[in-house]
Amino acid sequence: DDGSGMRTYRRASATKIDYLSLESRNYLNYVRLGYGQRNQLAGAGEADITFIPFAHGMETPAAAIPRTGYAGYEVELFGFYTPVGQSPRVLDGEGEFRADFASGLFKTNGTLVYERYLLVDYRTYPHRWQSVGKIAADGSFFGQFVYEGSSRDYPVGQRNGRFYGPGGQELGGAVSAGDAAGGNLAAAFTGKSSSAVGPID
Repeated sequence: DDGSGMRTYRRASATKIDYLSLESRNYLNYVRLGYGQRNQLAGAGEADITFIPFAHGMETPAAAIPRTGYAGYEVELFGFYTPVGQSPRVLDGEGEFRADFASGLFKTNGTLVYERYLLVDYRTYPHRWQSVGKIAADGSFFGQFVYEGSSRDYPVGQRNGRFYGPGGQELGGAVSAGDAAGGNLAAAFTGKSSSAVGPID
């Protein structure tokens, strides 16, 4: 642990550098964030960067997934957005996740603030993200994700995840999206149940 709450492993060759970063501590009990990063050296001091975020932990057994009622979760999201021809941007945000177990549907929304990669203290106003989808019987969920960033070409893609903990007390997953111009967004999220988050409206 380098003091940031992440434990990072590095492997390098003549043409690429691979990193695996695992969250070593957070406020959750059953799920952690992690991400893989590959810097493919392209010459002249440049590199093509691939970023793969994920969540991992103690998955909720299918038999423990509620079949009735609802639950609310406070979530945090972290990742990268790389518009075409621009510097990659670090994404950091929060939101709410609402699960209706009787109908098998979820709805989640929140805000993201991003800062330009490698430039300190460059931040934008918060931009909205939202997602709706279905909850499977095994405790996984999937749906569409939309990020309404500053670009006119909003990234649209998929949000996939599952519940964690013996009774579904927490959740986590990943987001993969792209915009019409060819930009890419990759992020991971975790969350914890909260009585302050109401049912789907």
